[in-house]
This record gives sequence, structure tokens and C-alpha cells, in this order.
Amino acid sequence: MSDINNKTLEAFKDIEDLKEYSNAQYKTIIAQSKKINDLERKLESTEEKLAKSEQTNTIAGSLSKDQDNNGSDGETICLIQLALLRSAAMKGELTLEETKKVEIYVKTLQVLRGKGGEDKKPKEAGKALSNEELIALMNSVEV
Repeated sequence: MSDINNKTLEAFKDIEDLKEYSNAQYKTIIAQSKKINDLERKLESTEEKLAKSEQTNTIAGSLSKDQDNNGSDGETICLIQLALLRSAAMKGELTLEETKKVEIYVKTLQVLRGKGGEDKKPKEAGKALSNEELIALMNSVEV
């Protein structure tokens, strides 16, 4: 180790040369650190812009292919939210909360578009049924 120190000291004429070299290295390190910090800030800003752009493109694409111009506000909102959730699903697994949201938006869209609940018979709550009607209802239910 002392050989390396001696060779390093021999490369410089005196201590002043060594100090100048050290100061030059220090200034270079400071300049490079500032440059790295600036580039990291620019990268973060660019990533944020990219994320916003992806979100906008996802929304626009969803609306253009899934909806005609006569859609209601509720339908528009459902389509936008489903597009955002679809985008999130492409990046990774959805959380339980996100999955519940998908289910709610899909059901809402079906109702808005008149596709939901067509098979279901309206419930007649509170109506007294005769024995024959009860037997017929029991027979119609698949177990």
C-alpha cells in the first residue's frame, strides 16, 4: 500500500499539484452529481407525462370503439373506468377492490344498455300464493 501512495505522490511535483488534482476531481464529482439529479428529475417528469398520455389514450380508445355518440353520462363513466381498470389489469393483477369495481361497472353498463336482468322474472314481494302456485314455483326452480 505504501508503494501505491509513494507512486501517486511521485506523479505530482509537489503537494500543490496534488491539491489541484484533488480540487479538480471534487469539482467534477459535484458537476456530475448535479447533472445526475437533473436527469433524474427529467426522467420522473417524463414518466408522469407518459402515464398521463397512456391514460388519455386508453380512455379515448375505449370511448371510440365501445360507444356511439348517443351514450349517456353514466355509460361514458363506466366505459372510462373499465378502460382504466383494463389498463391496470394489463400491468398486473387487480386488487379485490378493483375487481369489485369491474363487476359493478359491467353490471351498470348492462343495465344502461338494456341487456341486464332480461331473464329474471319480476319479484312479486308480499303477494300470497296459493298451494298450486307454490308447487308450480317449486317445480320451476332448478336445483
